[in-house]
This record gives sequence, structure tokens and C-alpha cells, in this order.
Amino acid sequence: MFLSSFFISLLATAYLIPKILFISIRKHLIDQPNARKVHTCVSSRLGGVAFFPAIFFAIGVTVSVFSRFDTNVMEHFMTAGFIMVMCACILLYLIGIADDVVGVSWRVKFVFQIIAAGLIILSGTWVNNLYGICGVWEISAWVGVPLTIFLIVFVINAVNLIDGIDGLASGLSCVALLFLGVLFLYEGKETSSLLAFTTLGALIPFFYYNVFGIAKKRYKIFMGDTGSLVIGLILSILAVKFACLVRQESGGVTYPFIVVAFSVLLVPGFDVIRVVLHRYRAGKPLFLPDKNHIHHKFLALGCSHRKAMFMILALASLFIILNMTLCLYININVLIVLDIVLWTVLHVWLSSKVKKRRDEAARLEQKLIEAGCRNCKERDALKVKFFLEKKAGKVVTIDDIKEKSGAERLRVDSILFDFVEEGLIILEKNGETEHGIYDEKTTIQWFDTRLPLFVENYLMRIMKN
Repeated sequence: MFLSSFFISLLATAYLIPKILFISIRKHLIDQPNARKVHTCVSSRLGGVAFFPAIFFAIGVTVSVFSRFDTNVMEHFMTAGFIMVMCACILLYLIGIADDVVGVSWRVKFVFQIIAAGLIILSGTWVNNLYGICGVWEISAWVGVPLTIFLIVFVINAVNLIDGIDGLASGLSCVALLFLGVLFLYEGKETSSLLAFTTLGALIPFFYYNVFGIAKKRYKIFMGDTGSLVIGLILSILAVKFACLVRQESGGVTYPFIVVAFSVLLVPGFDVIRVVLHRYRAGKPLFLPDKNHIHHKFLALGCSHRKAMFMILALASLFIILNMTLCLYININVLIVLDIVLWTVLHVWLSSKVKKRRDEAARLEQKLIEAGCRNCKERDALKVKFFLEKKAGKVVTIDDIKEKSGAERLRVDSILFDFVEEGLIILEKNGETEHGIYDEKTTIQWFDTRLPLFVENYLMRIMKN
């Protein structure tokens, strides 16, 4: 049943996304690049329009078909609580479409998020146990209901704000849904597991188009607020439902479901908290977009979008596994402090690496000024030259030069070709020497240790021309 719903959702989204992409281009419903965004092409941001219909179509078809063989299936899955979840999703789905098409203020979206969270509360789902966090265990509805509304709104916005580079929000959501789906299935909560796996199926085709789409041909697509609001709501509902479970381990130890539930959302959650605190310390508006998220730091270190995305997904998975492993062996408060310390140390290390890279860029800029470069090609040729000097005696790839030298990627090929024509460097592919014909994986070998001098002479000649 779970596999059926998963594949129906996957196929439905795979069918819908190309259609949405085609309509977006024909009707000019596209996202223009700007100074804050990291993409550099015109792309559709309506990918999330496919999520809600695909998810609930798949669940509806699956439950209807299986109810023919077991009359209890319909009663088991189509509960009043599940219908309330659908109503909340419809609400955010509609406001998301409005925001992606014509724009909606953050205040209006915030109000609708609170209303959606209220609908979830009315279904009977709210956090009623903190499992010993700060010494607190069971809590009353007067505390649990406002806390649940806060958590739902927080998770929705965390997913929305982490959607900064290709595949990051959808990838983190896939990781969270996979873990939650398996955990719910293990605990015997089939309705929640079905929702998790079906949502995972809807995200996989989008992840492919978002990450591997060809932007220059307008095959790139983003989930937009429609997608991030719906996925964020579903994740928050599943996390709250999992946090409400109770199970006694051997020795009378209560399994800390709340820690595991929100561990799957630790990376986007901690990232939002850190960014908001950073804006507060800097005296900036808390809701003003900037480039201080974790993915911006990885990009500042020279990582490609895809590499940064996969590194953050690996980091999220590591935190989940760490918390699931340690939650039964150490105090829950110690585990939370450990998570905070690890997250802080990670960001301190990333910030130091970014500062070092920026200092090197500033020194390079000073060298370029002192060299009296007159145009962009001269500047990029010097950047390539300085990078090769730093890598003297080592084998480097053309990709390395494009990503780490600071030169314009499109100009590196021309500069290296000039170096080859001048006899300054030799290009080698699979052990065979090639002059002027190479691809991204071609390595660059020194002729001898005099190469920097040859490059210097070459640069002097092009500056005189």
C-alpha cells in the first residue's frame, strides 16, 4: 500500500512538473534573478503547484483501491484528523499560489500559517509531553497548544527560508520524510507513514528537475512558496505527531520521541535561529532576506551549488543518526546542548574559512591593482597565473581552476588555450598528451619549474598588445 501510494505520487509529479514548466514559460510566470538570489537565469518557481494534488490524489486512489479488499482501510485512513490536515494544506496551497503569481506580504502569509496550525490543533494533534526537556514532562493544553502552533509555524518558515540553492529544501525534506516514514511504520502508525512516503514520492521528480534541470534552456524549476508552505506544513504535522508518541523502553526509560521528531528538521531549524540572531545583533530587520544561511557559507568557500547541497544533506543525516543513537544513552538536555555546541563549532569553523578566503581574495585584488591590469581578461589571466603558482608542482584540473582561481569560468578555457598555444603548459587526458583539446576532467601538468616565469612573460606580452 505504501509503495503504491509512493509510486502514484512520484508518477503524478513527474507528469505535472514538465506541464507546469511549459505553462510557466508560455505565460511568463517566471522568476527573475536579482542580487539576493544565487541563480543567474530566468526560471519557473511554480514547481510546488504539483505537490498537493499529486500527494492527495495518490493517497485517495490508494486508499480507495485497497478499501475494496479490506473495508477497514477507509475508516482507518480517512479519519477526521486526516481531513483536517487536507484542509490546512489547501489553505497554504492557495496562499502559496497567490504569493508565487502576484505576491503576498509576509504578514498575510504569517496569519494564514497560524490559521493552518489552528486547524491541526482542532484535529486533536498537539505536543503534550516534553520528555524531560528542562525538567518538564507532561504539559497541559494551555501550554501545549500555543507551543504546537509556534512549532508548526516555525518549521514552515524554516523550510521556506532554507530554500536557497538547487535541491536543498527538497533534499532536506526528502531526508526528513524518509526517516519519519520508516519510524512511523516501525511504531505502527500507518496513516502518518503513508503521508510521509507519499510526500517523499512527490518530491523526488521535483528534486531531479530542480537539481539537474538545464537552466540555460529554461528547464530549471523551483518549488516557490506554494511548495515550501505545503511541504513545511506536512513536515511539521508529522514531527508533532511523532513527538506525541509514547513508548517505554526496557528499564522503564521513556523513549524521547520529541528529540528524534525534530532532529530530522535540525539543520533548517538551527539555521533559521542562527540567521535571526545574526540579524538581531546586526540591528537588521528580522525578516529581511540576506546571504547568511549555511548554504551561502559553503558557496563562499568555493563549493558548487550541487556540492554544497549534498554536503548539507550529509550533515543533516549525520545529526539525525547521532541523535537517534545517543537519545537512549545520555540525558535529553545534554543531547540538545551537544547539538547546539556542534552546530556552533561548525559555523565558527566555516566563518573562519570564509574569512580566510576573503582575505586571500583581497590580497589578490591588491596584486591585480599593483599589476595595472587594464581589462577583464588581463585580470583573469593573472588570477589563473597566481592560482597555478600556488599549486606549483601539483596536478590540477580545469574544474579546480574554474572554481578556485576566482577567474570568470567562461574565460578560463580561452586563457588556458592561449597558454597551450604559447607552449607554457601541457594538457594531459588519460595519460595522453593533448594540445588545445580538452574537457572539464583534463589535468594540467607543468613542463618544468620555470613555468611561472613563462607565464609572467606571456602576461607582459598580452598587456602590451
